[in-house]
Amino acid sequence: MLVFTLTNLKMMSRNRQATFWALFFPLMLVVVFGLLDIKGVGSPNLVLVDQANTEASKLLREQLAGIEFLGLEQTPTSESAARLRVAEGDLDYLLIIPVGFVDLSPEGSSIAPASVALVHNTRDLQRNQLVDGVLRNLVAKVQPSSLSNEQALQVVSEEITIPEVSYFDSVLMGLIALGIMTSAIISIPV
Repeated sequence: MLVFTLTNLKMMSRNRQATFWALFFPLMLVVVFGLLDIKGVGSPNLVLVDQANTEASKLLREQLAGIEFLGLEQTPTSESAARLRVAEGDLDYLLIIPVGFVDLSPEGSSIAPASVALVHNTRDLQRNQLVDGVLRNLVAKVQPSSLSNEQALQVVSEEITIPEVSYFDSVLMGLIALGIMTSAIISIPV
């Protein structure tokens, strides 16, 4: 096998086109695709777990549905199942509206607001900051003006660390296989 490999490299050194296509072309693809930021592709998906089921939480759901770049999933799911999806990387964001959320109805006279929880993964830091800011803005719009600063609705952000799959983990192995395949194809007719 070693003799065959050395003979193949010797033939490739004599044929410059074969060397280019077998070695340098896959290397150029690695560099070109490595310069592109391919991790921010696609719109983030969000699941809303509404434990309060108040007028304010319904209003928040309507406002979230109006945001185009967030894919709000309409299927009802439990908090534990959604947390598991975030931990596995299948879900980007989970917004949990707790039972003590503000009630805008006339019967909801006692105001003891609870914090809204935003659970997200560590995959895309810039997008996480953008979504966090949008959700804080929407929660601030939903709260009644009668709330004092101490009673203002809070959004508590919780981060779940997931293993990050980088460009080199996924694409580089394919490009190495492309180089091996190309050198095998080139060595057959020579």
